[in-house]
Amino acid sequence: DSTAATNVADLIKSHDPNFIMTVGDNCYGYAPPIADQIGAKYGDYVATGRFIPALGNHEYTTRCSNNGVKNTPVGYLAYFELPNNERYYTMRKGPVEFFVADSNMPLPDGRCKKSIQALWFKGKLAESTAPWKIVVFHKAAFTSGYQQPWLCMQWPFEQWGADVVLQGHDHHYERILRDDNNDGRQLPYFISGLAGQIPREFSTIVSGSVVRYNQDYGVLFATATPTT
Repeated sequence: DSTAATNVADLIKSHDPNFIMTVGDNCYGYAPPIADQIGAKYGDYVATGRFIPALGNHEYTTRCSNNGVKNTPVGYLAYFELPNNERYYTMRKGPVEFFVADSNMPLPDGRCKKSIQALWFKGKLAESTAPWKIVVFHKAAFTSGYQQPWLCMQWPFEQWGADVVLQGHDHHYERILRDDNNDGRQLPYFISGLAGQIPREFSTIVSGSVVRYNQDYGVLFATATPTT
C-alpha cells in the first residue's frame, strides 16, 4: 500500500530519529526500482549513512531489486553502501551495535546456526564492547503470524550475547520473550512488519508471545542510552 508506506515514512520523519533501520522487504513489485522506492521516502537518511537495511526475500525474488538475477539482490547491493559483504554486517551507532543478518542467504555462506554466516556473527557478538547488541534480520525465528517460525534462524542468540532480536516478514507487530538457555533472563524478540504492506491475521500463537497487534500500520521506535 503506497499510501500507507508514505504515511509511515512521514510519521518516522516527524520524530526526527538519529537513524532508521529496516527488517527487510525494502521494495515490492516490478517497478519502480528499490532506489526510487526507498529514495523517495528516506533518501536523505541513505545519503547521510543513517539508513541501516536488512535484506528481505523480496530483494532476492522481486524485479524491483533483483533485476531478474537469481539469488542476487543486485538492486539492493547497487543502491546501498554497507560494511562487510553488504548482505550481512555489523554497524555501531552510539551505545548500540547492530548485527544485521541475511535470513535468505544462499550457499556458500548459508543461514542456519552452523553456517559460515552464523558463526561469523557468533564471533562478532563475542568481540563486541557495545552496551547493547541488537540482532536484525527478516524471516522471523519466532512469530505467531501466517509465515510461521523460520526454524533455520533460531540461532542461540541469548547464549551468544544478544540483548534484542528484531525481525520482519510477517505483517504485524509482536513482542516475544524467551529464555531458551534457561539462565533466568528473557531475550525479547520483536516483529515490526506494519510499515506499508497490508496487515495479516495471526496463526498459531508461539510460546512466549506477550503482545500482538495487526489493526493498523505503524513503526517501532526505540531510545538507547549507555545504561538503558
